Amino acid sequence: MPLDPATDRDALFAYRHPGILARFVREHGVAPERAEELFRDALAWLWLCRRFRERRAEGSLPADFALGMHPELLALDEMWHTMILFTRDYAALCERHLGGFVHHDPAPEGPRELPSDEAFAAEITTLYTFVAEELGEETLLRWFEERRHAQLHAA
Repeated sequence: MPLDPATDRDALFAYRHPGILARFVREHGVAPERAEELFRDALAWLWLCRRFRERRAEGSLPADFALGMHPELLALDEMWHTMILFTRDYAALCERHLGGFVHHDPAPEGPRELPSDEAFAAEITTLYTFVAEELGEETLLRWFEERRHAQLHAA
């Protein structure tokens, strides 16, 4: 049965897991409210992963665009790591709301070739447009202008 984007998005964003939040608070020493914020945004990131897969299949994203973590999302990535530790629950969440398991593929070790300024600008423009279209301008600004998740302990 195909996934319904509107229904599945609402259901995904309503998902809660007290165990993940408690572990994150304990291991990272953040306030429960901060953990909750990161959890909500990690769900939004997972939604982006789903939509990335769907839109690539549709051909509505450039073939050379890769969705990846950026320094502005460091703390969000830490929450994703904690979510993955609850493997059965994480796998069920992915199956139920994301059309299959969403793997976390770390960046390759070692130096990487930096893109030209022009290629980087195109990549960032595509990323920002994609985030705004899928999650709204408020999320885009919170993530990339306010850099809300660039550090674990937000200011």
